[in-house]
Amino acid sequence: TMEVGSTITVCYASTSGFGIADTGAWPVVPSALLVFVGIVCGMAGSTTGGIKSDRALLLMRQIKNQLRRVLHPASVNEVRVNGRIIRQEDLSPHILYIAMYSVLVILSILVCLLFRADSMHAIVATFTSLGNVGPAVGDLGTASSFVAEPAGAKLMYTLDMFLGRVEIYPVLAVVMMVFNRKNK
Repeated sequence: TMEVGSTITVCYASTSGFGIADTGAWPVVPSALLVFVGIVCGMAGSTTGGIKSDRALLLMRQIKNQLRRVLHPASVNEVRVNGRIIRQEDLSPHILYIAMYSVLVILSILVCLLFRADSMHAIVATFTSLGNVGPAVGDLGTASSFVAEPAGAKLMYTLDMFLGRVEIYPVLAVVMMVFNRKNK
């Protein structure tokens, strides 16, 4: 029903991990929408993983801005949010984060495939883990678990969950600090 679907959507968006229906029985399109919700619906400053909605908004505005520049090279185009101009140096870290997130998704899926995880499981579980959603969709949905996944893939999902919760920038900062100390 519509009420169950909206409740599940809120659970995926808030990353509460709560499930009241078996999403494994859902068709492909609603399942794909749930995965999308887990990637994008967190807000800035929240403990959700994924790209978060503020970064997605900035990306869409930057794409629109770039298309305008291509169509009208002499025009002055600015990215604005709530009437405030976002400077390019403030915008760049968010676009770079989305690029790093995308590279991490690809690498995580490839690692899971190396450990012989099912291709759909690798994709869905990677997005779910990076988003810290809790349950995935399909065979890994709310009525199931990751128990049948290969051990190496589970390790990758665990790393993805860590990187999704803490975020990529702080982890890279700590890694850089460790390597800078070793090189001195």
